[in-house]
Amino acid sequence: MNFLRASIRQVMGCIILVTALAAQSQEFPSKPIRIISPFSAGSSTDLIARVIGQKITENTGQQVIVDTRPGANGIIGVDLAAKAAPDGYTIVLASNGTHGINVSLFNKLPYDPVKDFAPVTQVGHVAYLLLRRTARRLTPSRIWWPPPRPIPAGTHSARRPAWRN
Repeated sequence: MNFLRASIRQVMGCIILVTALAAQSQEFPSKPIRIISPFSAGSSTDLIARVIGQKITENTGQQVIVDTRPGANGIIGVDLAAKAAPDGYTIVLASNGTHGINVSLFNKLPYDPVKDFAPVTQVGHVAYLLLRRTARRLTPSRIWWPPPRPIPAGTHSARRPAWRN
């Protein structure tokens, strides 16, 4: 739950930034804002985009459209954002995959992750775990060697984020 709270704080930082931009210029936003989610509907990226969109709508009164464009490890959605007008009305919820890993995986990308985009804020952190069922037949020593250390309570869990340890 604390991890969720930390993620919500980061999302709120993004919302404050967009609200501050709206306060600077009474004309912005004068039309709907588009958030491109380059991964599947129902994914964590899509969920976060929808939460951000809802909060931006609440703070600015302007409609936010979440445009889900999955495919090619996020390249399709990110390319769409790179080709959009640079007017601040199209934003993309990118990841280390779309802007870091794809550069190494693919010889040529249709976008330049450095030149085509300007960072706004980091929205959250993701931790990956290797888990198993609690069956006694499978022991950690049968999976890898050397046997792993016990995982301290709260490390990268939904109950307590790692940065709080």
